[in-house]
Amino acid sequence: MNKDPNFWNRRAYISSDMTTWMAIHGNLCLALRHPGNRGPSRIRVISFTKQLGQFLVESGAITEQELKAAQNLEAEEGSKEFEVKP
Repeated sequence: MNKDPNFWNRRAYISSDMTTWMAIHGNLCLALRHPGNRGPSRIRVISFTKQLGQFLVESGAITEQELKAAQNLEAEEGSKEFEVKP
């Protein structure tokens, strides 16, 4: 693994189709439900997943209501960080 701390602060860009982004969002949500997924990287993955969800709304893939419903489901399933207040 690269030991240079500056390396890990670099931005990385990746391009994919919307179907793949939807699949990645769903898989990240499922992974975050796992009771063993409580390590230090969890905060970064939650942040990324929330950003990806907002991207899906802004791009027209899903509606804001669908995102809120999905986030509340994740909260019910154990990922309280996704809870959206009505």
